Amino acid sequence: MPAAVNTMGSGVRHNYSANDLISYNGTKNAGLVLQVHEDYLKVINEQGKIDSVKVIDIGKKLPAPKRGGTLGGRDMKGNALVHDAMIKCEQG
Repeated sequence: MPAAVNTMGSGVRHNYSANDLISYNGTKNAGLVLQVHEDYLKVINEQGKIDSVKVIDIGKKLPAPKRGGTLGGRDMKGNALVHDAMIKCEQG
């Protein structure tokens, strides 16, 4: 899967790819990376909404849950989102 490598002004490198779990806006939000772009990521958050998050707003990568574990998020129909589950994005 594609990964974004950004070098910030400080020379720090950041690598993100689809299916990474991240925290952003400090530690207020967490989400699953859906798409990787040059300067931002599209993530699905705990409420099941699609967010565009700038790379500079990302706190850190979170360790992946155990296989079959939930992310604590639900889709529009109330189904639990799980790691390695196939999803279809209908909006966003």
